[in-house]
Amino acid sequence: MPDLSLLYRNNPLGLLGKIEEKQSSYPYEVDFMTADAENEIVAFRATQKIQATNYYSPKVEAAQSVSSSAFFHTACRYFDRMDGRIEAYEAAKTEEFRSTSPRFYSYDAFLQKNGKLFSRTYYVLKEIPVRQELVRESFLTRDRAVYDATQDPRKRVVHSLLMYQVNDALILRSSVNRNPDGTYLLFLDLDARFCNDYYATQMAHQGVLFDAPKFSLSQVTLTLQEDFTPVSLVQKDAYTAKTGLFNVQIEMTTRKEFHFSEDGVFLLDGKRKNVLLPGKEDLDFVFADVKEE
Repeated sequence: MPDLSLLYRNNPLGLLGKIEEKQSSYPYEVDFMTADAENEIVAFRATQKIQATNYYSPKVEAAQSVSSSAFFHTACRYFDRMDGRIEAYEAAKTEEFRSTSPRFYSYDAFLQKNGKLFSRTYYVLKEIPVRQELVRESFLTRDRAVYDATQDPRKRVVHSLLMYQVNDALILRSSVNRNPDGTYLLFLDLDARFCNDYYATQMAHQGVLFDAPKFSLSQVTLTLQEDFTPVSLVQKDAYTAKTGLFNVQIEMTTRKEFHFSEDGVFLLDGKRKNVLLPGKEDLDFVFADVKEE
């Protein structure tokens, strides 16, 4: 295998594209994300904690995120059964899912609310933002052939590997290094002023912010295998957000682990497990041990 640190040293965007392509090639995926955000309001500091799980399969995709701090709590659970709509459960805490009726979003409505679908790769038409919007896109397809046949110059490819927009102009610094175990580290320092339209849209709608946050730092380090399979990422962000009367200074560190499968069985914590979608009585996804014959 070629040394990726040499091959992509001056082409970080090309390496990122290879990682996104490899991620989408697996039929099954489950990701675990945690984030810690330090909030400074006047002279008071508080910590916001976020836990999230995303699951992808050929017939259904699902996501759950739970955020808690001294000031607010949010819990969101989403199902996409590839039928053109998102089944959503939105509450303050996961316990409330049991008594929460689902809300259904069209793909376009979900894009307007969250910036992105939680699909790994999909295709959109780029629209002109209106009023206070940072980004506006309309869903086109998940089918590459349909995308290729579409003549509309507004068509775009969207990946979910990173929440950021990334292009050559937005990469301030980058590096690719090989680890002793044969994995690689891709580091990107991005122009935080312009790479966070998707991210800021999601934050403004899912939190208790009065306006879109203003970013001053956006850095990500991706660990990948030599075949481009992503292993994990660490993301560091700094931003100012308006909540009520206060402008809050926030520093956030996000960590994410990726797990892939060809048949829907995942190796988690050294055990073979199936992923079961959460029901109304479940607080989270269920990971069931596979019974070996």
